[in-house]
Amino acid sequence: MPKIPSVADLEQPLAARKNAIALGVVALGFALRAGAASVSYLNPDEAFQVLLASPDTMRELYASAIRWPQPPLFVALLHAARQFVDGELGLRLLPAAAGAASAWAAYRWLLKSWSSAAALTAAVVLALAPNLVYLGAELRAQNFALLLAAWSLYWLDSAVEQGSARRMAAFASCQWLAILSDYSAGFLFIAAGGYFILRIREKSIANEVRMVWEFGQMAVVITYSFLFATQWQTLSGGIARWLTEAYPRVGENPASFAARATGGQFAYLFPGVAAAVLAMLVFGWGLFSAWRMPPRGRRAKAVVLGLPFLAAWLAAMGGMHPYGRSRYGGVLAVFIAVGLGIGIDRLFRARVAPVVLGAFFLVPAWHVGGLRGYDGATGREYPRQAIRDAVSFLRENAPSGSPILTEGESRSVLAWYLGERDWLPELKPLPSEEALANYRVFATRFSFASPADVAADAATFRKQAGLEPETPVWVFDAGYTTAAGDGNLGPRLAAYRLAPAPVKSSP
Repeated sequence: MPKIPSVADLEQPLAARKNAIALGVVALGFALRAGAASVSYLNPDEAFQVLLASPDTMRELYASAIRWPQPPLFVALLHAARQFVDGELGLRLLPAAAGAASAWAAYRWLLKSWSSAAALTAAVVLALAPNLVYLGAELRAQNFALLLAAWSLYWLDSAVEQGSARRMAAFASCQWLAILSDYSAGFLFIAAGGYFILRIREKSIANEVRMVWEFGQMAVVITYSFLFATQWQTLSGGIARWLTEAYPRVGENPASFAARATGGQFAYLFPGVAAAVLAMLVFGWGLFSAWRMPPRGRRAKAVVLGLPFLAAWLAAMGGMHPYGRSRYGGVLAVFIAVGLGIGIDRLFRARVAPVVLGAFFLVPAWHVGGLRGYDGATGREYPRQAIRDAVSFLRENAPSGSPILTEGESRSVLAWYLGERDWLPELKPLPSEEALANYRVFATRFSFASPADVAADAATFRKQAGLEPETPVWVFDAGYTTAAGDGNLGPRLAAYRLAPAPVKSSP
């Protein structure tokens, strides 16, 4: 009878194939993202950003891009991508590749500066965390911020250890591009600054390396100043201020908010209270281990892992940026993955086999639980064919010039799928009326909260447009209603016999 290999027997062959395993994890992460990207239609945020990428001149493109409450790099990338592809999947493959590749960057950093076990753990978290998979299936700038943040940390550590000005320039470039991708990259800026200051106290660093670092930091400050000046109208309401739970409640104790928000950020990667608490404990053990271990530079790693959370807490306390269970945590996922990697490394004494075997058995269960906790688009709730059927239904049944009632979120989806790919979202405040693909489109509010909203807005539309009582008003709802406590209007609108769910188009 053949002997069943033990975990100890598997250690050497698995450790010898660590790079192949990491690449396999990254490939699986990309495949999961691409699969999810191929089955759902563009959500309102995605459609809005793609439409913002329509202008041809740089001046007009920038003016369009800063209407979105994030830095302009991602809209510029979408503009470039649209010169070659124009479908959901083709466009979504860019963030899918970036999100998956962030796992490889974190792996390379920890493999160089810590251990194979830590590196593989970080790769598994970033490549296969359910919310990161589905985030990577959407047109979201956070995917590029993850990738650039991970490479920034790799190049910074490498530049300090090798005294290389070129590697420091690579760090500065990645950090600057991360800043231009997502505002959460500001946490990376603070963490990297703290790390560098600690390292220069530990070892002598060449003047040219210091100069490159200083120029890189100046570039970030100038960039933030420019974005603040040019995006002031967009930012004056705050980044994602509608995420009320990601800011302290009135009268809430700062320490209580810190615990709640940090727990929420871990719950974004590890759905469920037990999983999130366990992940936080392992992460804390990783920070403690990094702080107390003697090799040069490891104490600085504890700082680089802890500072972003302090910065995120302070930003939320000041009402500047959300902190909690949402994608707006952005680059914090990199620090969580790295801290978990170090914690797992210490728990299993740097052995690779427990990490690989644990991932093999736990990742499927992780995804079963993670999908239930995901609040974005999936093909299950928003299949691509549904939007195509709805738009075909509209074209076949609504004559040219027909009035269409919709809401702010759905208007961009309607424009994209009706074929108006160069249409720029309306600049007027809601409610507003405009011509779109030979239809009269009336957008009323950010989202419908109930059928009563639809009826009231239809009456307003009729009066404002001077429609005859017998003139049909068509209703288009893209299915992404977000009113608190109401969820998707699909079932309730279906009860009114308006059209096939989840996208509603009918007289």
